[in-house]
Amino acid sequence: MDTWVIVLGGPHGANGQALELAGQVGGGARTLTMGLGPHASTRGGAVRVPVDRGTAPTLLLGIFHALARDPDATVVVVPGNLELEASDWLLEAIDAAVGSAEDAVSTVRLVAAESPSCLTTRRWLVPMYWGGEPWPLVHSVFRGGEVEVDQMTRLGALADTGILVAHGWTLATLIRERRYAWFQALRRSVWEPDHVDAAFSALETVDLFTDVLLPSLDQLRLVAARPHDDAPEFVVLPSRSRSPAWGEEGPAVA
Repeated sequence: MDTWVIVLGGPHGANGQALELAGQVGGGARTLTMGLGPHASTRGGAVRVPVDRGTAPTLLLGIFHALARDPDATVVVVPGNLELEASDWLLEAIDAAVGSAEDAVSTVRLVAAESPSCLTTRRWLVPMYWGGEPWPLVHSVFRGGEVEVDQMTRLGALADTGILVAHGWTLATLIRERRYAWFQALRRSVWEPDHVDAAFSALETVDLFTDVLLPSLDQLRLVAARPHDDAPEFVVLPSRSRSPAWGEEGPAVA
């Protein structure tokens, strides 16, 4: 089972932190950078995404390229605008997520930081222990900037780094369950590169977290990236009666 690091680059490519982190993921991981825009470079094996249709189609195209080379690939997704340095504690969390993904192919590991001061918190993930499993489920999700940091800290919330780890087919299947028609179109474009422009031009915009991961909370697990050796102190919260969703005036939490 190979590990592939897929960097979701924007119109101006990926920043130095994202590329540095991708190069330091252990286990002989291979890196695939997704270049956004018609003039994106394909040097170094980068894959060109002709037009921005959100993170889900971009990632799916990268996943298909990885699976074409290794049908059993584990995927590490790194946002191109990563704000974290490739520290030992972050790399250890990613390695732990990769190791656990091999044993639990039906789940997605979200790498979240215990110390949100090191990045702009776009999203808070509140963990919940469930059935004694070592990797807690996500109990609820809050947008950064709409809640007080102290409130999130009391709940044991972690700051989402945007890094996630899963078996390639697990992520592909989650996307397929919601947008099956263009799933096949993007899969075909791996073998027929000339087809990728037509495939993307027909797509609607789909966000990976909001449209794919958030409706699948029961398949998400948290991996805490901590700059110290203390055990995580998660608050044990009651089970959800329904999945949290973004509300009109902020996130609604079950």
